[in-house]
Amino acid sequence: MIKRTISGRNGKGSLAHNRRAFETENVDKTRVHLNIKYCDENLKAVYHELFDSAVERYNVGKRNDRKITDYYEKIRQSKQEKLFHEVIFQIGNCTDTAVGTEEGELAVKILDEYMKEFQKRNPSLRVFSCHLHLDESTPHLHVDFVPYVTGWKGKGMDTRVSLKQALKSLGFEGGSKQDTELNQWINHEKEVLAEIALQHGIEWEQKGTHEEHLDVYNFKKKERKKEVQALEQEKEYLTAENEGLNCQIAEARADIKQLEEEMVRFQKDKETAEERAEKAEQELKKLEERRERLQPVMDYVSKEMKEYGTVKAILPEAGTLERATAYRDKKIKPLFIQMKNKIAAMAVQVKELTKEVDGWRHKYQKTKQAYNQMQRELDTVREENEQLFEEKQQLQDVSDRYDRVVRVLGETVVDDAVQQDIQEQKALEEKRQSKCQQEVSMKDLPGVPERVKWRTNSVRKIKQRTEEWSCKNMKKHIYDESNGLSYRLHGDYYLPDLAVNEEEPTYGKYGMLRKQFLKEHKPARYQYLLMTGKLTGHLNQVDQDVREKVETLVKQIAEKHGVTEELKMQDQMKWVGLMNNIKVCAEEIVLKEIIYM
Repeated sequence: MIKRTISGRNGKGSLAHNRRAFETENVDKTRVHLNIKYCDENLKAVYHELFDSAVERYNVGKRNDRKITDYYEKIRQSKQEKLFHEVIFQIGNCTDTAVGTEEGELAVKILDEYMKEFQKRNPSLRVFSCHLHLDESTPHLHVDFVPYVTGWKGKGMDTRVSLKQALKSLGFEGGSKQDTELNQWINHEKEVLAEIALQHGIEWEQKGTHEEHLDVYNFKKKERKKEVQALEQEKEYLTAENEGLNCQIAEARADIKQLEEEMVRFQKDKETAEERAEKAEQELKKLEERRERLQPVMDYVSKEMKEYGTVKAILPEAGTLERATAYRDKKIKPLFIQMKNKIAAMAVQVKELTKEVDGWRHKYQKTKQAYNQMQRELDTVREENEQLFEEKQQLQDVSDRYDRVVRVLGETVVDDAVQQDIQEQKALEEKRQSKCQQEVSMKDLPGVPERVKWRTNSVRKIKQRTEEWSCKNMKKHIYDESNGLSYRLHGDYYLPDLAVNEEEPTYGKYGMLRKQFLKEHKPARYQYLLMTGKLTGHLNQVDQDVREKVETLVKQIAEKHGVTEELKMQDQMKWVGLMNNIKVCAEEIVLKEIIYM
């Protein structure tokens, strides 16, 4: 029977991360296909399934301004309830229950069996997304659900989103501020998970319980051990939260990058719309000028038509003794023929001008409509651009706050200390499990300076002397005149204040990848660089070398395949796609040559 811790906590609810729409640095891409997807439904569709009928019942007899048109958007904008909640369950940690080990495989079976009865056990928690991740250090389960209650007698809809009421319907009554319905439910689910684990030979290790009665000295010692255990458990929680925060920050940075790309695209659309609007305005101006030029002609034609529209009784006078036939043939008939021809010519001219005016009027109206449409599109683009800029600023603030926290706490120091502790615990566990492995002392490690060996021996001596000093009134700082070192109190132990001069970290993405590779695949070299103070300089150099080689290789491949500036001017989208593919290929080549070596 082995003992393992069982953890259950609230998650950040990053659905894109859970379904691996994007991958963070702590994800092993070679193991993504091992993840188990129980369900992955569209959240809006789930809301329609649960609440559409309730919305219809609620809207009956309501004024239009009080009707609910979209319950999903109502909850999304609400400050009282969340769209959904997420819980994460895990057995053990990366040290004792890592992915790929026998304990890790056993944890996968337990979590899988636990999840099969989850929905039946919790009918008021509608699960729409559930993933078992096996591509990180420890197997863990992400469960995303919508809490809802039916038959609500209070104000509002009879079926609604409510975490408190959903858990209350399951029999969990909240008590104090620390003993909420959610905490009670999570503890209950951990007990269910513990029962399943017990059937598979794993006992739930609840740290800090079942202590015996001891004397004062041992009691103090045990209490300090409890504090250490509590701190270790808190460290596990903080490590998990840190992973979640890293995922959130990575997602935020991905969103920022996407927003920046969308801003560039919208800016181009805006410029295009402005150009089209300017052209339409110029065309409209030309039509106005043409109409002004045609107006005098139209006025003249109207005037002529009015003059010839009325038959005037002005005829030439007949001569003395002039016969009627001669008067008709010689004077009246030529006059009427002349008038007829002139009226016909003017009618043709009027018809052509009317047709041209109608054509220009139609074209003017069509151009004006197009101009108005472009203006509306331009206004929409401007609003979307402003909204995207605000969202980018918000996400940038989140990223800046995270960077500030890392800068204040010291990412290198904290991360290195945690990883060093993990490696030490892992080494001890491997030594216990495999008796064939022989102990390797620090003096046998190649290339370790004498100064590091001396510091290790000093730490070992100090640990031996800690038991003798535990009964004394320990000070936070002491100075040993025999060796000239100062020591700081850590729990029951005094550890020497050792400082290693390192360079200022300037590395980025490639340096972080190199660091992760050394931790996982080259632990001896990683410890050597860390203890000698050469780690940061190594990561800075690797990051610079990779960047330079990637840039050089991208230029060479682009020239070879004809991806030139001329293509960029002709088809910018095609050029961007080809350059992205080239950069990915170049990075794969350089990463294998430099980072993964």
